[in-house]
Parts: sequence; C-alpha cells; structure tokens
Amino acid sequence: MEKRLNRAERRLNAYYRITSNPTLSLDDKIRKLLRFARGSFRMPIAVLARITEQRFEVIHAVPRAGAIPAGTVLNLAHTYCAETVESEHPVGFSNVSGTHRERSECFQRCGLAAYLGMRVIVAGRPWGTLATLSEAARQAEFDEGDLHFIRLLADWIGNALTWDAETRELRALAEWRKAVFSGISSGIVTCDADGTLRSGWFLKYSNRPARIPNEHSETPYITRRA
Repeated sequence: MEKRLNRAERRLNAYYRITSNPTLSLDDKIRKLLRFARGSFRMPIAVLARITEQRFEVIHAVPRAGAIPAGTVLNLAHTYCAETVESEHPVGFSNVSGTHRERSECFQRCGLAAYLGMRVIVAGRPWGTLATLSEAARQAEFDEGDLHFIRLLADWIGNALTWDAETRELRALAEWRKAVFSGISSGIVTCDADGTLRSGWFLKYSNRPARIPNEHSETPYITRRA
C-alpha cells in the first residue's frame, strides 16, 4: 500500500510540475506528459492521436522517431484505439496473448502485445485517444492507480485542447470586431482573399468590394437617383 501511495504521489508531483509550468507551450506540455507516461507505465511508446471517422492520425508521439512517429495515419479499425474511443473508461491489457485481441488486425499488423489507453474528449465530443503501447508483454497487470492516472492525463489534455480552441476562436472574433469597427470608422468594410474582414481604409485592400448590402452601398444609392 505504501509503495502505491508513493508512486501516486510521484506521478501527481510530475503531473502538476508539467501542467502548471507557464514557460511551456501546450504542445511542449503534451510531449512531456507523454514522455512521463511512457516511463511511469513502463511502456516504450506513448501517442496522442486524432480520430476522425475511420482515420487515426498520430499528433504527438514519444519517442518521435519510434515505431509509430507523429504524422502516422492508420485505419482506425487496425488499432486498439478503435475500442478505446468508444469507451468511457480506460482500456488496458498487459498481454494480448490468449485474449480475443490476439486475433485483431492491430496485433496481426503491428504485433503490439501490451496497451493502455483512454479516449480524449474535446468540447464535449470524442476527439481522439491517449495511449501507451509495447511490442513486448508487460509482466504486471495494470492496476487501479494506472487506470486513474491515464484518465487524469487524458482529461487534462482534452480540457487543454478545448481551452486552446476556444481561445483561438475568441482571438479570431476579436480581430473580426476590430476590423468591423475600424471599417465603420472609415466607412468601408471589405474582405481579403481568405474571407477575413479588413478595413477598406488601407490601400492594399482598396481594390476589394465593400462587404455591405446593396441597399446600404453608395453606388446603388446614387445610381437609383441619377
């Protein structure tokens, strides 16, 4: 019991040290969490994957140049994460031998014998999975502490990605409002080639059409009264 408590304390200390570090970017924090999970679970590979329908894409991987590097794209059905992303609970096994997963596409193609993963929820919806993997069977079974910790890591990553997406949206909205009000003060609002609102006051946007209804446009107004 004392050994498990000490392990849990070490895990939480590392977790808080990484996630609360203001000098690290979100990507850096995720990579450090993957690196720590890899060592904590004694699994040689750790990945964060984005899942879209049947597309499984590795976004972050530790080690970067390992068997499943970042950028790897697989058919979801060929991964253990196909089961994980459908589950509300962690999925883990220390030895695939003798289980139904031994006949799975993942084992047949990749030969991964041990796995521990948890789905990642972003903005209230399944986004992907956090997983640690090993080609060799693990001697000890994953215990309750392991399951709780992989859930904690997946929950933090999901919340952080949600916050990051919402922050980007708020910044885009602020830029949109800035362009709108700037355009109003100068009397012109337009769009650049990618649809971003800009102020027609600037010469580089002066060749773009005004983004206002015809009834409020000066040209139709004058034309109707000519």
